[in-house]
Amino acid sequence: MAIRLLVSMVQRTRVRVSYLSNNSMIRCLGDCSGMHYGQAMATSHPHLMVPGDITPGVSAGEYKQRRHTLMQALKESLRHNAERHVVALVSGQQLYSAPDVPCEFRQCADFRYLSGFLEAQAVLLMEWSKSDESCRTTLFASGRSEKERLWHGPRTSLSDISRIFSVDQALGLESLQTYLNRYYPAKTNSNAILWYNSSSVTDDKLLSTIKTHFSSSAMTSCVLPHLHFQRLVKSPSEISLMKKAALATHEGFMSTLKPSRDSVAESTLYSQFLSGILSTPNCATLAFPTIIAGGCRATVLHYLAKDMFINSGQLVLMDGGAEVDGYVCDQSRTWPISGQFTSSQSLVYRAVLDVQEACLRAIDTAAANDSPLSLGKLHALALKRTEEVLLEAGILPSSTGAGERRRGTRQLFPHSIGHYVGGDVHDCKHASESTPFQPGMTLTIEPGIYIAPDTAPVWIAACFHGIGVRVEDIIVIGQDGKAQLLTSTIKSHEELEQHLSG
Repeated sequence: MAIRLLVSMVQRTRVRVSYLSNNSMIRCLGDCSGMHYGQAMATSHPHLMVPGDITPGVSAGEYKQRRHTLMQALKESLRHNAERHVVALVSGQQLYSAPDVPCEFRQCADFRYLSGFLEAQAVLLMEWSKSDESCRTTLFASGRSEKERLWHGPRTSLSDISRIFSVDQALGLESLQTYLNRYYPAKTNSNAILWYNSSSVTDDKLLSTIKTHFSSSAMTSCVLPHLHFQRLVKSPSEISLMKKAALATHEGFMSTLKPSRDSVAESTLYSQFLSGILSTPNCATLAFPTIIAGGCRATVLHYLAKDMFINSGQLVLMDGGAEVDGYVCDQSRTWPISGQFTSSQSLVYRAVLDVQEACLRAIDTAAANDSPLSLGKLHALALKRTEEVLLEAGILPSSTGAGERRRGTRQLFPHSIGHYVGGDVHDCKHASESTPFQPGMTLTIEPGIYIAPDTAPVWIAACFHGIGVRVEDIIVIGQDGKAQLLTSTIKSHEELEQHLSG
């Protein structure tokens, strides 16, 4: 019986392989090659990657060029007279939700951008010497014991790291201290600059180990302002991944955009959103905790509970996004759960959409005049237009004074018009918001009006109390300097009502 069962299983497997081959699909069925690595590789995941890729669609050569570009920028910085530049980037740290319960690991976006390496407990060391104009790159990584492999799977071997990730050498993390002692002995580094990364997600213990070798004699400086300026402009491969994340996000929203004549739980919409995202290929995870807020809860900017019901006649505000291969989408939509806006809701919604459209037009006009805007300038424009539409809609009484109008506008629109987005949801935090827009930059445009019932200005009519609206899309600055939408979910007043009526 056992033999016949085994033969039957083999036959079924052959049929499945033949079927997939006939449909030009490449799969590794029953293949354990992926068990040799700590992340997806072309040899283990040919259905996702091609040889030479480190991330699907991003080659080892692109990662190497990113490192070269950064080092050139550092050499040309104010400290160009240094004889040695040492860039030390530490990986993200593994977090735990409870003892022995690891959270899903997400690599630090800065570390990933320069290496493509997705494992924790790692250090990327880039060393430039003025004496020979050479740049040596070393990736320090930690292995796993047999017990750790049993529980968490393998890590990529050092030989595979040096071969696949285009680094000069790969060494065990346990040798980091010895390496630093040999090449950077304490108190002899006065001619060197250490550039390091430090954020809320990096492994601070690893960073402390490195900095102790430089702090007493060498100059040290955070590399993130330089790195984030570089990361602001996305390559075609990065934009391609962001488009995939936007498509997955769109599927999630369209799975949720359904009318309901009865009350619906916020958690129900969340399950529909999640199901829509996970139904798309190659989507690894949510980009951030999803906001699904019904009724007056939409006036809380980061409402995350999702434990209430949305009643007929109320609006629902959803802010969510997918992540695909390290690149994220961030989108917001607001719609009437029963399918029709009330007159008050319609006025607020049209006002918000008007502000977004004004911002998009302003970006294009400025580009045509060869005077590109920046995120900071765009926010000032958005505030001005928000005040205007609030007056036009009658939400802001014309009798209010100029100062009161400005204060009221900032109260109803309390956040920025947008933020950079890409490897992180709030990407490139060390990049200035005064940086003029240039081709390849990606950012959100997200105006909003929030009229909290308990704190609404006294001059706002009661019919507007409890209404919260946000409309958010991602744009990429095109080669002509104009805004191109990456997100595509319906948002016009008419489109929403028509879709929800069906």
